[in-house]
Amino acid sequence: MSMTPDPRQGKPSASALPRLSKCAASWLLGKEARRQGIVEPENDDAASGTRIHEALHLGDSTGLTADEAETFRRCTMQRR
Repeated sequence: MSMTPDPRQGKPSASALPRLSKCAASWLLGKEARRQGIVEPENDDAASGTRIHEALHLGDSTGLTADEAETFRRCTMQRR
């Protein structure tokens, strides 16, 4: 898990908005379920996405796998 501060300050990500528009409580319920250990906090795919998002935020792909670095590169190209 990342040691950098949470840029969302504990708020849900934009990718959760479609779900939240249908059930506003789903984010809080999921957060509580993770806190209680009912669900795993993160799987390998989520961890990969977190690393890619952090790399994009920092502008540095050091430490990413080859596949993650390719996603980083493609995302960076879309910014231009």
